[in-house]
Amino acid sequence: MRRAAFISRAETDSEFADFGVLVREYVASLSFPLDFQDFEGELRDLSQIFGPPSGAAFLAIDDQPPFPAPTPVGCSGVRRFDDGVAELKRMYVQPAARGRGHGQALCVAAIDAARELGYSSIRLDTVAELTAAAGIYTSLGFVLIPPYRENPFESARYYELRLEPDEDERVN
Repeated sequence: MRRAAFISRAETDSEFADFGVLVREYVASLSFPLDFQDFEGELRDLSQIFGPPSGAAFLAIDDQPPFPAPTPVGCSGVRRFDDGVAELKRMYVQPAARGRGHGQALCVAAIDAARELGYSSIRLDTVAELTAAAGIYTSLGFVLIPPYRENPFESARYYELRLEPDEDERVN
């Protein structure tokens, strides 16, 4: 049975360390290198890149078997890309925890954070081979856009979601 994931925003050094472990696991799971994205530099500065005031990092917490205790099993991050534009990065769920709604919950948390941080849109780049992730993005309203950043892979795809302010933030 599918259930809503518990999503936690990383705030402490320990939580950013958990985020970093999952990001490394995500990158190791890819069939291609991320050298073109200065990944090592990103790892050194996770809390500056994905923390306040312009970013947010999230952990999906799972307490279902095979996990013996509440454990971070997934992550996503939001960072500033340009004026008014956030970027969704490092969305990942460990294979054993997939199919429980964590990916969608992590993406929704990132979208909500981008909106709260005042961004007018959120973008991402991915590759066509990551079909489950693309399904989540399109189900949440992301649309394909022309390339907005360098990605050397032929199968690279670029998505954007225009963000509307929450109802209570709108000025009538």
